[in-house]
Amino acid sequence: MKHHLRLPAAALGLAVLLTPSAGFAGFAAMAESTEVVIETEDDVVVDPMEAGDLSLDLGDLSLDLETPTVDPAKKPEPTPTPTPTKEPEKAPPWYTSVNYPKDKINFEKEIWTILTDKWGLQDFQAAGLMSSIQAESSFSPYNAQGIGGPDDRGKYLYDTRDAVGFGLCQWTSSGRKAALMNLAVSRGGEKLVWDFDTQMAFMRQELDMKTLKATKTLYEAAEWTVMRYERPSQRYSNSWPGTRYEKGKRIYKNHTGKDYEEPELAFTVKYGNANALEAGTLALDVDNPGTLTVNSNYYWRLTQVDATVEGWLEVKCPSFYYPKSRTEDCVCGYACDGDKTLTLVFATPPEAGETYRATLRFEIYRGVRETKTVTITVDGK
Repeated sequence: MKHHLRLPAAALGLAVLLTPSAGFAGFAAMAESTEVVIETEDDVVVDPMEAGDLSLDLGDLSLDLETPTVDPAKKPEPTPTPTPTKEPEKAPPWYTSVNYPKDKINFEKEIWTILTDKWGLQDFQAAGLMSSIQAESSFSPYNAQGIGGPDDRGKYLYDTRDAVGFGLCQWTSSGRKAALMNLAVSRGGEKLVWDFDTQMAFMRQELDMKTLKATKTLYEAAEWTVMRYERPSQRYSNSWPGTRYEKGKRIYKNHTGKDYEEPELAFTVKYGNANALEAGTLALDVDNPGTLTVNSNYYWRLTQVDATVEGWLEVKCPSFYYPKSRTEDCVCGYACDGDKTLTLVFATPPEAGETYRATLRFEIYRGVRETKTVTITVDGK
């Protein structure tokens, strides 16, 4: 006979014995009902108070029938959104020197300070020198010609034997690059060829400071630097003195806050002991030494000689590369500058009663091109 006993599910506590055949689904259904039915053939006495001792054995699987309660008034803490890490702003690599005590400097400003405060250059002289540094390297000691620039560390292997212009002044010849390497080694190691301070020291070692400090105008300083110190090919307009002069004027204004004021042009010519003339006619004596002295506060060049009798007068200038020991033809581009003494050669002096004339055309550049002409006359005796 079957006995039926109905008990509230709560009276069973956490679990009730089930046969394995009951399966997990049967247990789940029971967990959702409000009462439990036990069927047996024999008389069974179940004490509702002792039902808590019953247990559910599902082998390795255990389930908790307790439903967790959540306090509706308490909201779960939101998961914080991670704040993205902002990388620190980095200076452009050409602003960071390998061995400089500051970790971030403006090389243009630093060069200006060194030239004016430490080397004693006047503002216009510093601007004239810096016009070539800007044109050559954009003020970057890490610039290697044709590699990409302005920071070519890691891209270019310094080699004294190649023809790659290097550094602030784009030193190119093997001799100059070897000298820079020797200075770097003496200061601590080969890697210091890339160092700003080392390159500035090398520039100071190379420069003829006495001549640079004798320049009287920004144009003269810019032209002296490009033609006497840098000596780049004149095939490109960026290498022309006039182009560098324009750069120098901008540099001057950047660091002084004012426009460069052109001084008055001074241009005088004299022959032997004659009084100096600003321009005009000089009467020469072929029996006296043939020298013509030109004094100017701007660079100039003799661009043309027009003679009434072809070939009677030749004008020689101090050599561009050997000004103290050699002369060369004086229609010579950039070879004549500043205060110079020209040599006059009377190839065919005039006969008695004849007068030979030659007009010399000088070109001066100071923002705009100006010309001065001097006419030379020689009377035959």
